[in-house]
Amino acid sequence: MSKKELHQTGIVITRPSHQTGEIKALVNEHQGHPIEFPLLEIQSKSQNETFQNIVLTLNDYDWAIFISSNAVQFGMPAVKHAFHTLPESTKFAAIGPSTQKALKLFDVNHVLIPEENFDSEGLLATEEMNDIKNKKIVIFRGEGGRETLAETLRARGAEVTYAECYTRTFPQTNLDLLKLSLKKFIFQRFLLQALRHVKSLFV
Repeated sequence: MSKKELHQTGIVITRPSHQTGEIKALVNEHQGHPIEFPLLEIQSKSQNETFQNIVLTLNDYDWAIFISSNAVQFGMPAVKHAFHTLPESTKFAAIGPSTQKALKLFDVNHVLIPEENFDSEGLLATEEMNDIKNKKIVIFRGEGGRETLAETLRARGAEVTYAECYTRTFPQTNLDLLKLSLKKFIFQRFLLQALRHVKSLFV
């Protein structure tokens, strides 16, 4: 079977449901059969009272940091609802270019991102994040997660608050459903989580 042909091949996609559109389109384009089997789902917490109260005081913060595109997707609608014009006193930062791009969809055009190493450590290495003594910073993120960013910013003298706008759940409990789906197909099955893994099938 050609690497570019997926006829009679079941492709198991384990990404969260809201992130599978481009992958499914690629699989269908190459005559494959996408099987959605998300191992992780993202659920909004943006209606949570604590989160809403933080959003309403966004103009009190010097920096708003977004950890991921999910943080933008589930956090920024509430921000835009609360502020028709974003507070000029609040600067925005993101972990990397994907999150920066997501913020631009909400008219946030000036976003600090690392020059390299698109992670917490990369953002902490920027000049701006080394000059935050007595600054107020809000971090938009999912429930739980790494503490490196907040702990380091606090050690540098900042006051840090979390705005947790989504939570992660693990929906799959029955592998028998997946086995039944795969029985329909003749050829090799692929377990895929990232878009780059799908694209590698077609080169």
